[in-house]
Amino acid sequence: MPALLQEEYKYFASTGLRYQALDLSHFHDVPTVLVVLWDRAGLFSVGAASAPTPAVWRKAFIEAFQAYDWTQVLHKTVQTDFLSEDCQINC
Repeated sequence: MPALLQEEYKYFASTGLRYQALDLSHFHDVPTVLVVLWDRAGLFSVGAASAPTPAVWRKAFIEAFQAYDWTQVLHKTVQTDFLSEDCQINC
């Protein structure tokens, strides 16, 4: 099994989150990856990385998962529902 698939299975698949990795290298002169991940509740995050190394995939996934962790913290601690009728902003 290729190393990238082993890492995906070991670290990412076991989280239960859904994710999509996009190779954006054809837009740049260096390998660039964008990762979007989400859960069943609708929380999502995005991570991206550019680097002239195969580790760029790992870096993008790590950033997306770190952002997701922060999204969970915000979701649990911030009680504002920006889509509620009490919204003070013209949504």
